[in-house]
Amino acid sequence: MPYGANSCRKTLTTSQPPSCSNAYGQSARNSLQKGNSNGVKTHLIIGIMRTIEQIEQYQDGMHKAIQKLRAKVLDLAIHGKLVPQDPKDEPAIEILKRINPNYVPCDTSHYEQLPKGWLAIPLKETGIIVLNGFAFKSSLYSPSGIKVIRITNVQDGFVCDDDPKYYSVSHLKEIEKYLLFENDLLMSLTGNVGRVGFLPKEMTPAALNQRVGCLRGGDEIIDKTYLYYYLQCETFKKDCIKSAKGSAQLNISTEWLKTYVILLPPFSEQKRIIQKIKDIFAILDSITEEL
Repeated sequence: MPYGANSCRKTLTTSQPPSCSNAYGQSARNSLQKGNSNGVKTHLIIGIMRTIEQIEQYQDGMHKAIQKLRAKVLDLAIHGKLVPQDPKDEPAIEILKRINPNYVPCDTSHYEQLPKGWLAIPLKETGIIVLNGFAFKSSLYSPSGIKVIRITNVQDGFVCDDDPKYYSVSHLKEIEKYLLFENDLLMSLTGNVGRVGFLPKEMTPAALNQRVGCLRGGDEIIDKTYLYYYLQCETFKKDCIKSAKGSAQLNISTEWLKTYVILLPPFSEQKRIIQKIKDIFAILDSITEEL
């Protein structure tokens, strides 16, 4: 899986690495201030300070450019433009019919022209099951036990372990059907709607809190990592906001999510897309680390 975290941290899609304004910038300013007290000419100080500001602006510009590039890569991926199609791939519709001979695709004629072998399909028809969470009582939280995965744990691209809350194992029977497993794909349904991340092994045993969704199943038809990247796309994020309800804070329903139409490539092409995204993001990570 692409992501897993013990604590909240920046990830591939949201990274904002430290700029020159941190250690280097502050050190330079301190040195210049000391130099000024020793009689260093004002215009020299101003010139160096402007150089520092230019470096900071350059770094900030590069971070934004890399973020835009990541978004563009994902957009190309979900529209069949990141890797070439292979005529030998089993079309998505044939995979569905092989698994379910009675499968009848819904009318998606109003959707864009799809690449060869692709299919526009509601999420629920891929075999994905969307689970709702349990209304845990904060008064029953305990110092240890089963970790309660809340909305605050689901960040943009990963699941974090900050401020953990626990339910006693004595309540296991009551919450059994809400237990989570390693690499479950989770989504925030309230507030910053549509954020997704995989549950890392080190955060188990865990259970699903209300207003957090869990996407399971469909493994023969859709690769969860492909789905993860798909749900990271700006198109999906904007659709979440458009469909969300609520004045104080946004809310999306699991029923809306089940009927959300995604563009599904052949399973073999999904694997190639995943690998290409990982390869490109690894390069962008290396660039980011050097800034």
